Amino acid sequence: MLMCVAVLFAAAPAVSAQNQDNEYKETLGKMLNLSGALASVETMVPQMVNMMKQSAPSTQESFWTGFTEKWQKKAGDKLVELYTPIYQKYLTLADLKKIIEFYESPVGKKLGTATPAMTSEGMKLGQQLGMEIATELQTELNARGNK
Repeated sequence: MLMCVAVLFAAAPAVSAQNQDNEYKETLGKMLNLSGALASVETMVPQMVNMMKQSAPSTQESFWTGFTEKWQKKAGDKLVELYTPIYQKYLTLADLKKIIEFYESPVGKKLGTATPAMTSEGMKLGQQLGMEIATELQTELNARGNK
């Protein structure tokens, strides 16, 4: 009996930590949803799939549609899972709750709603900047005789 009690006490901290981890993930998921980050990911999935389509042009459209739908649902959960340890290094659960309060305010809702469009526009500008950097790099390498 003493052994059973000892095992229960040893397991209690692990269960408590898991519950805290789940609460953190749920809270982070809510914050990412309110911030518009999850919607941004959902809009990026079709863009990425469209780029991949070019490498497999003979693949049926029904495959691409199904793949896109699957990953639009899956990407948000995956993002929360991947980001949880990163956010935990820098923000406490209490911090996330305060951030959620902001995103539930009128200006926070406005920012959360606008974030997917701003992210999409920013990605296009980032691609243009990347092309500009690559072009200039290639020009300078060519000038040095490196090809």
